[in-house]
Order: sequence, then C-alpha cells, then structure tokens
Amino acid sequence: SPLKPTEWKQWAERTIRASRQAVSAEKDFHKVLKKFNTSVELQERQMAHVLDAAQDMEEKRAMCFQDAVMKIAVFDTSWLRNVQYDIDSGVQALEDCDGLQDLQAFMRRNRTKATFPSKHLSRPPWEMCATDPADGDAIRSESSGASELILRKSQELQPLVR
Repeated sequence: SPLKPTEWKQWAERTIRASRQAVSAEKDFHKVLKKFNTSVELQERQMAHVLDAAQDMEEKRAMCFQDAVMKIAVFDTSWLRNVQYDIDSGVQALEDCDGLQDLQAFMRRNRTKATFPSKHLSRPPWEMCATDPADGDAIRSESSGASELILRKSQELQPLVR
C-alpha cells in the first residue's frame, strides 16, 4: 500500500529532523573528539616532561649514592692505611728495642756513687758507733763529746743512705 501524501510528508519531516539531529550529534561528537585528542596530546607532552624529570632525579640520586660510596671507600682505605702504618711502626719499634740493653743503660744512669755497706756483726748500739774504746765510754757516760761522735758517725753513713 502506497503512502498517502500526508503520511509521506510526516515521514519526510521526521526523516529530515532525524537527519539534522544526526548531523548535529556528529558535529558534537567531532568537537568532543577534538577536545579529547587535544587533552591526550597535552597529557603526552606533560607526561614526557614529568618522566624526564623523574629520570633525571633518579640519575642524580644514583650519582650521589655512587659518590657517597666512593668517599666512604676512600675514607676507610685511608683509615686502614693509617692503622697499618701505626702497626708497622709499633712492630719496628719493638724489633729495634732491646730490653736487656735498656735495663743496663737505666742501671748505669741511676747507679749510686756510694760504696755498698759491708757486713757487721750484731753489737750493742754504743759499740756500733764507737771505733775506739774511748768512744764507747763516751757514749755510755753521756759526755759532751757523745754528740760530736754521733755527728761524725752520721756523716760517715750519709753516703750509704740514699
């Protein structure tokens, strides 16, 4: 059944309206697509800058880490060399010294000039100071010469006492 002209006109108007809506929707789609593509390009450019900056920071961090490790290695090596030098110096000083010769030199430097005392038999104190019988009598009688005798005997013994 063929369409009546009124029906045909309604269908034609409906088709034109739908066609205009489709064209308008397509234009809107192209505008949105253009905005999306622009934002994707912007995101790609910005992301490239961000990734470049992140990579640069990581490279600098790695270089700083390497520098720090190298400085620690140089410090530790220097410290070990100093310790080795100190140990070598200590060993050399120990090898060069002779304890017996050092002891003999010390004894020679600090030797007393006084003669060693000789052995004496046990005697009473008044006889120990007396060299002749008159001295012994002088101490026993507490005469005035006794203090002179004591002074003389202490002067004789003084070099022996150090």
